[in-house]
Amino acid sequence: GDIDGMEASYHGILKQRADKLRDRRRQDVAEEAEQYDPAKRSFIESLSDKDKDARKERMERKLARRRQRKQERSEERFEGMSTDEEESESEIKSFESEAESILERRE
Repeated sequence: GDIDGMEASYHGILKQRADKLRDRRRQDVAEEAEQYDPAKRSFIESLSDKDKDARKERMERKLARRRQRKQERSEERFEGMSTDEEESESEIKSFESEAESILERRE
């Protein structure tokens, strides 16, 4: 009934969140691996400016998350956790908002 629907909705937003983090991590790992593969260097050099800019933006976001974490000395971070698994404040608020709306449907 109603609880099953809420549970399915909540599971759906958790899956979306996990999929997004997984995809971001896969992309970053692939890009890092390409940097060390001599066979791929010509491929990287042949990328369009748009693709190079996208790569640069991802690296800048990753570095920004790392710097922010160092400034905050976050206790919530577990050793070995990738910065790719961290979420921005807006991503966290968006998730919390969606979760809250699921609970409000019950009322």
